[in-house]
Amino acid sequence: MGNDIPWVFETKEPYFSMMKLGLKNIDGRAPDITSKMSQNEMGKNYLRIRQFDPIRIQLVDSNYKRVLTVPYLIFTALNVTRYNSIEDALRKVNFKKLMPDAKSEEDALKKYFSFPGYEARVRKSGFVVIELRKSFP
Repeated sequence: MGNDIPWVFETKEPYFSMMKLGLKNIDGRAPDITSKMSQNEMGKNYLRIRQFDPIRIQLVDSNYKRVLTVPYLIFTALNVTRYNSIEDALRKVNFKKLMPDAKSEEDALKKYFSFPGYEARVRKSGFVVIELRKSFP
């Protein structure tokens, strides 16, 4: 179970642990409509995520390399909402739900834009907010 799940979210600490502990159940993603990771994965075109799609949450290190010694988590997408920008999402969704370690909406925005390629991808394709339910383990 898990390797056949087409959606893989690569997630760094502290967010991986927050998700594992149930402290973060809403995730925001910047779609990359040109992305295709492998034959059995959907890549980063998060505009294609649908309600009830399974999602594998994989821990990655600071260089975005998968940490294979840490078991992945399985979640189910409960609700998927597309916004034109991160700012729009932050007006609708409490920033603490998207980014629990942020001190303010501005801090959450700064953290999102620190992720490689996020600002350009959001300008091109918007921002997707996914409400998640932990399925396994």
